[in-house]
Amino acid sequence: LFDNYTPDESQVAILFSPDNYYLAWAQDGSAKKMQKAIDGYARALVKHSIPSTFIESRNLADLDRFKLIIVPRVVSLTDEAEEQLVKFVRNGGTILVESECGAFNSDGFYRYPEKRFLNKLGIREAGRRPLLSPVA
Repeated sequence: LFDNYTPDESQVAILFSPDNYYLAWAQDGSAKKMQKAIDGYARALVKHSIPSTFIESRNLADLDRFKLIIVPRVVSLTDEAEEQLVKFVRNGGTILVESECGAFNSDGFYRYPEKRFLNKLGIREAGRRPLLSPVA
C-alpha cells in the first residue's frame, strides 16, 4: 500500500519572501509576525487536508501549475515577483493577499498604494479608514 502511494499534486502554493524577514528584523528586531503568518496558513491547509507547496519569491518560474497562491503578510516584494504574480492572475490564477502586500520594495523603501502591484490588477487599497461614528 505504501509503496504505491503518491500524494495528490498541490494546486495551492504559499509564498515565502526572505525580504519580508529582513525588513521585519530591521524594523522590529524580530521576524515572528512573518513566521506566524506563514505558519497559520500552512496549519489551516494541513488541518483541512489540502496539499500545498511553499514557493520562494525569487523563484516563480513555474506558477501555472497552481490555482491559488497565498501571499501571507508579504509586505516586501521584488519588482520581478510582482510581475510574475500579475501574470499569474491575468492567466486565470487566484492570489490571496493581506493588506499592504508589496508595500515595500526589496530595498525596504515604501511604495504608495498607487505604485503597488495590486493597482495593476485594478485593486485599490483604501488603507485605514476613519470610523463612521466617534469612539466613546
